[in-house]
Amino acid sequence: MNKKPIMLVVMLCALPAFSAFANVKTLTLKQALINTEQQNPLLKRYPYHQKILSALKSQAALSPNPVINVEAENLLGTNDARGVQGAEITLAFSQLIELGDKRQSRINYATANIKAQAIQYQNTRLALLATTGERYYEALKFQTLLTLNSERQHVVSQALKAIKQRANAGAVSQADVTRMRYALSQVELDKAKLNSEFERARLSLNELWNEQHDYTNFAGNMATLIPLKSEQALLNAVNQAPEFAMLQQQYLQQAANLTLQKANGQSDINVGAGLRFNL
Repeated sequence: MNKKPIMLVVMLCALPAFSAFANVKTLTLKQALINTEQQNPLLKRYPYHQKILSALKSQAALSPNPVINVEAENLLGTNDARGVQGAEITLAFSQLIELGDKRQSRINYATANIKAQAIQYQNTRLALLATTGERYYEALKFQTLLTLNSERQHVVSQALKAIKQRANAGAVSQADVTRMRYALSQVELDKAKLNSEFERARLSLNELWNEQHDYTNFAGNMATLIPLKSEQALLNAVNQAPEFAMLQQQYLQQAANLTLQKANGQSDINVGAGLRFNL
């Protein structure tokens, strides 16, 4: 089972309701989720897909139109008759009567498709929001590591300054200074690597949105643990996961399609009548 929706439930337990979009330099998890809901290309396509399925449902509800046929004979006349004199006009009317409850079967199948599309949207939405949370915390992790690296760089720099003074005083050897310089260079190398990873994580999060945002800071504290809900609450969330609803709706789709195919297999009745006029 896909664990992303479950992870999202845990994250949302600590979040209030979504607020309006705000383009700020400091990004919060709540704002990142809002950006995904409002700007992700996959989610923005959903209304158009629903319009198409709704149009197909309206089309499925239509009954066959009556057919009117007009035939004219001898318009140029025959023998002594000239012009339209002696012409014969036939007006025919026919109506196809569907049997086997075809119309309702079409409606049921179209309705099942609409419901399946709605469930698929929710499934995609939860998966994308969970991915947003994962990528947000990935960026926050490297931001935190960069902060720790800066603190370590400050400590090592101060230590190098102090050991240089002691070396000048003859208390320590130049080898100790060299070792401390090497330690500082390692800290600076780690900083460059962390900056690269932080930028990669930031861009990875930005890929989920249709617009680019120049967020430079991520709000949050990696040392703070979010309290989990009870086990029963998590189990209830799992039982309401879109995967289960999708499986059930797929069964209903297949059942509706089978009913429609059976209905289409039954012959229809075509009723007709006509009138002939002699001019």
